[in-house]
Amino acid sequence: MRSIINIIGGVVLFYSMTASMKASEMLWDNFQSGKIENYISRVGKVIELVKEEDGTFALKIPSAKTRIFLTTLKTPVKGGERYNFSFMSKVDGPYIFEKNPQIEELMLMSNKDRKSNGVAPLPKWYILFQDSNNRGVRRGYNQFYTCMLFSNKRYAEEFVVPNGAKTMTISFTNGNKDTSLRISDLKLKKIDNPKTLNINGDFSLGRYNYSGWNDNYKFSCRLRENPEKNGAFQYDAHKGISYGDSICAEPGKKYNISYRFGSVKNKTARLRIYFYSKDRKIKLLRPFVRIAVVSKGKSIEGTKTFVTPPKTVKMKIYLNGGIYDYVKVTEFSDNQNN
Repeated sequence: MRSIINIIGGVVLFYSMTASMKASEMLWDNFQSGKIENYISRVGKVIELVKEEDGTFALKIPSAKTRIFLTTLKTPVKGGERYNFSFMSKVDGPYIFEKNPQIEELMLMSNKDRKSNGVAPLPKWYILFQDSNNRGVRRGYNQFYTCMLFSNKRYAEEFVVPNGAKTMTISFTNGNKDTSLRISDLKLKKIDNPKTLNINGDFSLGRYNYSGWNDNYKFSCRLRENPEKNGAFQYDAHKGISYGDSICAEPGKKYNISYRFGSVKNKTARLRIYFYSKDRKIKLLRPFVRIAVVSKGKSIEGTKTFVTPPKTVKMKIYLNGGIYDYVKVTEFSDNQNN
């Protein structure tokens, strides 16, 4: 079956050319066809496409004693493309903020820790990539903040498609016998001209969307609200180490990094950039570069230029020991401002 692609307001929409046939690709039309087989690859009696009071449709995943998951049909993508994926989630169960003020601690636990504490796995979403032979492609980032924790909320995740990926799918899981889900209003927006090469450099995606940063390093690093600026967020890594998502890079090229962060008492805060080759067995001449260091409760702000070593294909930002207001990587420009 053929499909046509239309882009309206930056949102990528896929429409079926033959409505009577089962879709071979994901239809990004808010489930308006009313046919569940146009959206998910595994159609069973347990998962339903239900009509809401406002006339829109939602995928319903009921509570169950064993894990239930659904996987969307494939969406064509290309390596290096950047997207923002978002959806509405309605969660009916005991493990949500409205019923459990300690839910954030559960979010930071591993599934093993939750199970040992008598907590069933929380509902989650995952973005997966496949190559031309339908084999899985590593994401290149650690997708951690993917729990659905509110009774009614829009969630979002921003990501860069890894090299070698030809398609992507989204999986929603529910392993909680007391929780049911309704998923609706799925949107996939392609970002053609991002302001920064790294994702979420100012942490503005907030605390409960996927952040673009590795928050589960011994559960010691996390996004938090900025106590001095309403509506802004900071990244608190003063108790641990965190790496940002992989950033595609070219060898021997200049880049700019702008930053503002501070240390806490008796701590030293660091900012580095690490470089990686295609084959990690190849040792780079310069595996990382030190950007800035600050200690004794002081803060630092600035912009620096660095050059990637030979054979570099990607890089990662390293945070350790501080509280960070922003860390932004861009291509080199003599006129770049903070």
